[in-house]
Order: sequence, then C-alpha cells, then structure tokens
Amino acid sequence: MSTRHAAALIALLTVAGCTSNQYRAFEARDPFREGAGGTRQTVEGVDIWYDGTPPRRYQIIGVLTVSQREGWGSNALIENSIVRQTRRRDGDAAILIRSDSIASGGVVTPVAGMGVFIPVRDRASQFLIIKYAD
Repeated sequence: MSTRHAAALIALLTVAGCTSNQYRAFEARDPFREGAGGTRQTVEGVDIWYDGTPPRRYQIIGVLTVSQREGWGSNALIENSIVRQTRRRDGDAAILIRSDSIASGGVVTPVAGMGVFIPVRDRASQFLIIKYAD
C-alpha cells in the first residue's frame, strides 16, 4: 500500500470517529403504546425499527440520543451502540424517532497526486428504547 493510499485510509477512518450516547429515562402515567407496524432490522437479537413501530403492545423505557461523525463504518458503530444501550436498559428494541445530519467541515487528503476534499458530516439520531409487553 502506498503512502498516499495509507493517508487516505487513515483520513477516512478518522472521519468515522466514535459514537457518543445520551440516555434519558421515560416517565409517563401510561408508558405503554400499541404499534401499527413498519420496517425493522434485527441486530444481535435487538430489533431496530427504522420506519414505523412494532405491530404489538410495548412499553417505552427511555430515549437514547446517538451522535456520530458520518464516514466509513459509521452505521455499524451506531447500531452497535443502540444494541449495547438497549440491552443495558433491559430493552427488547429501539424505535427511530428522529435523525439529523449536518455538515461540520472536511478533510483534505492526497490521492493520486492531488488533494481530495472529503466532507465531514455529524449525525444525531434519537431512539425510543422499548420493552415488548406481550
């Protein structure tokens, strides 16, 4: 691997960075909801609902905000963080309720003898952590 290719790879991996999480417990008189259905992906036994809600009764445990610099492998880091936090709270699933992405700068790296600008974006997503009730 050439020095230029190595520099490009390091820049891309640096852009992905690490995730940060913020969890807040949910409080309500009635924390139970009935879902209508949607699309989900199961990661290591935890359902992640990206569109819609589970077609069953569930209890909202809390709200998880995951912040991540977008880049190569960032989706896997986010899903890993969701799985860890859901299990830590004894939940069964997470429901995406909001996801925002904003430009936060960029990285210039040499590729093939010229500087290539790689835009950097930060994503913040909020998920309900839930426990299936039935």
